[in-house]
Amino acid sequence: MSNRRRTLNIQSIAYNASTNTPSLANMVDGAVYKVSVEGIQTIGGTSKFCAVNDLIVNVGGVTSFLHVSNVNFNASTGLTTGGTTVTQSQLTETGRKIYITASGKITGGTVVNGTTGGNSYLIVGDTLETINNVLTITSQINSGSIINVGTGGLFSNMSVANDYLNLRNYVDVTLNLLSATTETSSIDIENRCGGKLRIFGNGFTIQMGSGFNLNLSGDNIVISNFKVSGNSNGYLLEVDGSVIHQNNLTVTNTNATGHGIIHTKSLKSLDDNEAIALSSVTISVANVANVALVGRNSSFSCLNLTTNGWTTGLRNGDFYISGSVNTGGGYFEVGESGSLSVDGSVNTGGGDFYGGASSSYTIHDSVNTGGGYFHGGASSSYTISGSVNTGGGDFYGGVLSSYSIFGSVNTGGGYFHAGDTAHALINSSINGNVGSYFGFEAGTRLYVKGSVTGYTVIGFQCGQAMYIGATSVAVLRNQNTNTLMAN
Repeated sequence: MSNRRRTLNIQSIAYNASTNTPSLANMVDGAVYKVSVEGIQTIGGTSKFCAVNDLIVNVGGVTSFLHVSNVNFNASTGLTTGGTTVTQSQLTETGRKIYITASGKITGGTVVNGTTGGNSYLIVGDTLETINNVLTITSQINSGSIINVGTGGLFSNMSVANDYLNLRNYVDVTLNLLSATTETSSIDIENRCGGKLRIFGNGFTIQMGSGFNLNLSGDNIVISNFKVSGNSNGYLLEVDGSVIHQNNLTVTNTNATGHGIIHTKSLKSLDDNEAIALSSVTISVANVANVALVGRNSSFSCLNLTTNGWTTGLRNGDFYISGSVNTGGGYFEVGESGSLSVDGSVNTGGGDFYGGASSSYTIHDSVNTGGGYFHGGASSSYTISGSVNTGGGDFYGGVLSSYSIFGSVNTGGGYFHAGDTAHALINSSINGNVGSYFGFEAGTRLYVKGSVTGYTVIGFQCGQAMYIGATSVAVLRNQNTNTLMAN
């Protein structure tokens, strides 16, 4: 048996589809035209794009494609590589693949896996095929693709871009804001396919319409230089997925009773391979009583955290700040059953500080409440490497808590209360004003390496205290010694 390769040799006539030469109307039965110049012609009674090397056959006076070639298409200009303007219906032909050379939007018609809001969006690198007589995107978005959003971009706003991405698969894609966007509905960015989704805000604001909010509910999301603003009576930004923020995150909610950010899984400025948080978070709410930040069973990290409202660390989570916390008069709470580490200082600007319940926290610099109340927590363990300065606010070490403060405690006109059944080490001095209260409750053990000065109103001292430095006579209950075991 012969092993020679067999090929089908079809005799054809060169055909210019741009000028219809020779004319299809004069095509004899059984003739085959091979397209040498692309163009639009009527094939089988329908307007069709004829690509170079397509074969057109006449059978019984009816023309049809015997073979079709693949096509490169610029979705931005609507032109093929040969410069022909084509529509979706003209490109639709079983067997033909269409390769997108530039991203663009096609108004009207339907492209399966690519149509949302009445428009079809095609991304450079996409491949389309005709399935069941409908153009269908059969490829995933090319890895590393950058899709522009906003003025001059493929998508006008984040809502449309998000709806589109929910139709597609990808390994790694970036939404790149070219301008501020206006959103007329709430947005839930699910990142359904699970690939890495980057959103580069470039400092432009995603403006949510009144009453709407943004939820980053998907995993594997990275946001950069990201700003969200709106007027929501709930949380403006919800993070229910795993999100990494880079180059700062800013959230502004102007609603009188609205809140800033709630996160329930992970909102971090570092991934598992990084050692320090480098991106800051700034949250603005309309009232210091409104919640700026709260976490639930989540992890959070940033460089500096700046808010002007109620700021709560985490419940059953971990909270890491590589810089400082500034709440602008808002209440600061470590959280319940959570862990917190702040490399810098915590400054509440008049707001209260509460260490939380069953929590563990370390502040490597000072705590400054500016007149606010300091409460170490309940059943908590904490270390403050710097000083605690209440600026006239009261100091309460906590109940059933264990703590060490390596700087001084300065209450001004506020009282000092070491705690209830607390174990306390003050490695420096405790300083108050004349007329200020000093005391501790039963079961408390207080060890002070520095001096205790200024306090003249003596409360209950029902635990044990040891004072190493010079201590006011009033504190020592008129004992002429610097060491006192008070029972």
